[in-house]
This record gives sequence, structure tokens and C-alpha cells, in this order.
Amino acid sequence: MDSKRKHQVTALLRREISNLLFTYAQNEELGLITLNELSVADNMSSVKVWVSCTQNEDQLNEFLSQNIFSMQKELNKRLKKKVVPKIIFKQVKSILKDPE
Repeated sequence: MDSKRKHQVTALLRREISNLLFTYAQNEELGLITLNELSVADNMSSVKVWVSCTQNEDQLNEFLSQNIFSMQKELNKRLKKKVVPKIIFKQVKSILKDPE
């Protein structure tokens, strides 16, 4: 895939996945969820998404696991593409912890 096309697809996926995270996490007690990085495979088969949250980091992985299929299904509906990349979430652990 050429770099211009990959950049466009990455921007589209970043916007749509951000919207999905916002929609699905509204009732969760995760605080602010941040999409830190997004990497699309060259063949468009997958997209790795690194996320973090401000509260309840331990629950973030559980939240993502419970909602991955619903978010993937919604992404498939939203994108009118022949191939929609599979979402793979990766959690970024915060290095800023409150000292206890």
C-alpha cells in the first residue's frame, strides 16, 4: 500500500476507533481513555491500537476484551471497505502512578 493511502486509512481508523471507544466507555469507570498509537499492517489485515486510561487501568483490559467483538462489528458496518482490518488492542501501562 502506498504511503498516502496508508496515511488516509490510518487517519480514518483512528477517528472511527476513537469514536467507538468513546461510545462504548461512557458508562464505564475508566476515566479518560486515550488512543496512544495506531499501526495498520501493510496488507490491511489488522490494526494494532495502543490505549491507556486515567483510572482503573486493571479494568481497561477486561473492558476491551468484553467489547472487542461489538466494536469490530460496528467498525465493519461504518467502513464501506472491501477489507476492514481486525482490531488488536494493546494496553499502555501508565508510568505515572500515585505513590502509596
